[in-house]
Amino acid sequence: MPTVILDPPSKNKTEEKQTTAGDNDDDEDHVTSAIRKTGCFQFHEKLQECYIEKKDWRHCSTEMQDFRRCMQKIQRTTVASSSSSSFAKQ
Repeated sequence: MPTVILDPPSKNKTEEKQTTAGDNDDDEDHVTSAIRKTGCFQFHEKLQECYIEKKDWRHCSTEMQDFRRCMQKIQRTTVASSSSSSFAKQ
């Protein structure tokens, strides 16, 4: 019968897992920061709270629509200001 040698968890593997988890936190912070800059964070927060409470996105359609409208308004404003500045360059 062959001998199987199991490696005990090394310190490096533990540090690697912690680093990976930390990277995910940083990504979430970037997303949160980006949403805050739009002015739609309050709608995003209400949507998240709804999902946490109901555990089903389908029950959060009102919150989703409010967040979507806010983001679309920001997007239209951003596109309009970008178009204006590109015409000014010509």
